[in-house]
Amino acid sequence: MRKPMITRTITSTAVTVYAIEGESLVRKTYVVPTDLKQNQKRALKLLQKQYPNDDIVKVDSMVVDENLYGMPMDEFMKYARPMASYFETAETESDDAETAGTYGENVTK
Repeated sequence: MRKPMITRTITSTAVTVYAIEGESLVRKTYVVPTDLKQNQKRALKLLQKQYPNDDIVKVDSMVVDENLYGMPMDEFMKYARPMASYFETAETESDDAETAGTYGENVTK
């Protein structure tokens, strides 16, 4: 018998940028969990805000990736939390960037 699965299609954008480190210009790639619609200006603003310590100066390229993710229903029930508790927790948590987590992930340095 086939196990029931929970699936989601997740779209992300790999944004390769130029940043200044010391006196050098380096390329870095960040993965942002959304489709930025090839809008380089939006991507630059978002990454500069999310990574204020990285001196990001220019977007070089953007690649949108769409993947289907899934897990068996029993695993989902084990790790998921009811949305009612999520909304209750969200109301009490601070919007401080340190406690809110990160939006994108720096995948290369």
